[in-house]
Amino acid sequence: MTTEKQIAANRENARLSTGPRTEAGKAAPSTNAVKHGLTGRFVILPGQQEAFDELEAGLRGSLLPSGRFRNSSSAEPSPPPGTSTAAKKPRPTAIASCANLDSIPW
Repeated sequence: MTTEKQIAANRENARLSTGPRTEAGKAAPSTNAVKHGLTGRFVILPGQQEAFDELEAGLRGSLLPSGRFRNSSSAEPSPPPGTSTAAKKPRPTAIASCANLDSIPW
């Protein structure tokens, strides 16, 4: 059980722990959870705007949807990368191999 002395000490410590107050103090921990920095606030160095714009355009372009579903309403999935799109024999499935249910002895 917490004693009155511990509660008083916690309250006194809490009065002193108010976090950063100045802009400089707030800026320091603002990047604590940054993983890669590509989507947060940052400064582009003078003379680097063109290089940054090229990098951004390349990254955004590589993240665009591609394949059959990009502009299509087709319900068929795209073939895996590196595979031929030539017609292939359908693989038998449990349902396909049990197509004639009347022949199964129940």
